[in-house]
Amino acid sequence: MKQIQGFGLVAVSLALVVAIIGAVSYVVLLSDEAFKSSPNEIEPQPPIPVNLPHSGGQTLTEEERTKAIELAINDPEVKEWLGKGYEIYEVVPLLTEYEGIRIRMVYILTNEQKPPWVPGITLEVFVDLDQEKVYGFDFYLKLASLTETQKEEVMSIALADPEVLELIEDKGYEIQGVRVDYWRMFNEEKRSVHAYPAVRIKVDPDSGVLPTIIYVDLESKEVVKISSPFKPNLPSSPISEYSTHLVVVTPHR
Repeated sequence: MKQIQGFGLVAVSLALVVAIIGAVSYVVLLSDEAFKSSPNEIEPQPPIPVNLPHSGGQTLTEEERTKAIELAINDPEVKEWLGKGYEIYEVVPLLTEYEGIRIRMVYILTNEQKPPWVPGITLEVFVDLDQEKVYGFDFYLKLASLTETQKEEVMSIALADPEVLELIEDKGYEIQGVRVDYWRMFNEEKRSVHAYPAVRIKVDPDSGVLPTIIYVDLESKEVVKISSPFKPNLPSSPISEYSTHLVVVTPHR
């Protein structure tokens, strides 16, 4: 069923850590077309995190590092992403304290995939050693790329959708890109990631409004979700679902 959602704040479980570090999710585009034709034969490719939080020269003792890892990997929700195997990439003490809370960031390279569009997932886990608890986690994703033919098909499906046509009617629009994109969903404090080919359309290009994101399922040939942009100067309230389109790292050709 198609969903139409606006952007919003991160769910309450991550609001604290976002306030602490202004967390950013990173997306790495994958140029390996084989993943889309035979996803089960491709080895997991968790992305290596970049721009790790600044530690200010702080170091962790081996005991602190071990404890942070233990708390991270034993968190019930985190464990659901580790069942196929994992590797600890790094543990970083966060320089900034928030209301006296000292956060350690644990980066975990998982063996999880979400075919056909996500061949690699890395977790960024927010750990409080003093309270011995996990505040939540975020994702780093490696996303498959689209062929030119697929891009054309995605645009064709998106622009034929009745609700998209109503959205752009008499307003003018600008296509700002076609690529695999994703949104996160929180359901009873469970996090999930949903990736599809997507079109970014800026309706009324001179308005200064951010693009609308239109997600397309190439199997069913349908639009599955339309994410509306932020509306400036309006108060935001926590919602259970949001989408991010932040830093994109293009692979070397």
